[in-house]
Amino acid sequence: MGDGKISDMVSYFTSHLQSSEYLAQDEERPPTPREIEILRLLARGLKTQEIADQLCLSPHTVSNHVRNARKKLGASTRMTAVFVAQDRGLV
Repeated sequence: MGDGKISDMVSYFTSHLQSSEYLAQDEERPPTPREIEILRLLARGLKTQEIADQLCLSPHTVSNHVRNARKKLGASTRMTAVFVAQDRGLV
């Protein structure tokens, strides 16, 4: 997928998501470098187990990082977190 398509997708989702898609943001605490790394791997289409294998982490730890990143970005789903992170230039 080219950069233009990703950009178009991010624009679409960030402009069309209903407010129910967002949780309270934890703006005082940005995502950690590890959380951003995991969001990048999610954006590439990797699954939790694949990320765990690649980073030598347990799947539970990966899920915790995803959950924490979602909270910090105000996203209710992992894909929304990826789109928000892309929109903010984090991934």
